[in-house]
Amino acid sequence: LGSIMASDPVMSLLLLRECQRQFGQRVEGSLTNIHHAVAMLGLDKTQLLARTFTPLREPLSTHQHYLD
Repeated sequence: LGSIMASDPVMSLLLLRECQRQFGQRVEGSLTNIHHAVAMLGLDKTQLLARTFTPLREPLSTHQHYLD
């Protein structure tokens, strides 16, 4: 899941912002690795966040099974 999110700059930004929102000062300015952000949030929260994304096109259709 981290690799899929890392391949999209918008998803990466939203994931990092959510992680900063939840963990605040502890990650401020130091969190740049998407895989680390996924690990901090946990798979359940990351999957919930991923389900809120609305793609502009169908780039993730081959990876849809990761979100189901």
